[in-house]
Formats: sequence, structure tokens, C-alpha cells
Amino acid sequence: MGIRGRSHGCGCAVGSSWGVSAALLLGIGAVGISVNRSALRAAETVHRADTLALTTNNGGLAEQLLLVSAKELSDFAIGHPLSLTRGLRISRSGRRGCA
Repeated sequence: MGIRGRSHGCGCAVGSSWGVSAALLLGIGAVGISVNRSALRAAETVHRADTLALTTNNGGLAEQLLLVSAKELSDFAIGHPLSLTRGLRISRSGRRGCA
């Protein structure tokens, strides 16, 4: 007689305990997969929000850099003559201020 037909004194066959174990294992696995998918969706939502915030922050910083650079260029142009005529002597401090 095979394993399925043998009983262990409690009236249950060994095969049925394997079936219950397999069903429990499959059920727990399905719950695990579901929880994993939910966690993945939550992480993706947080990642999208963080990416949007970082993009907005970088755009603001780039705008500020552009404004500061334009102001510095304007201040230099106001304080120094801009001419390409032959023989014009520009002081070393004027050349350093440009760099």
C-alpha cells in the first residue's frame, strides 16, 4: 500500500496533510506577492513625487544662477569700457575682472 492509504492513528491520511500544507504555502505565497506589489506601487508613487520635487528645485536653482550671472555681466559691462579699437589699453585689473 502506498503513502496515501496509510493512516497515523488520528484517522487522517498522510496525503491529505501534504495537500493542506501545499494549499497553505500557495496561500501565503499569494499574499506575499500581493503585499510586494502594493509596496512596489507605493515606492513608485514616492519616487515620482521626489523626482518632481527635485526637478522643480533644479529649475529654480538654474534660474537663480542665470539671474546672478546676468547681473554680474551687467555690472562688469557698466564698470568697464567695451571697445575693440586698436591701441586701447586695458588695465590688468580690468582683464582680471572679466575672467
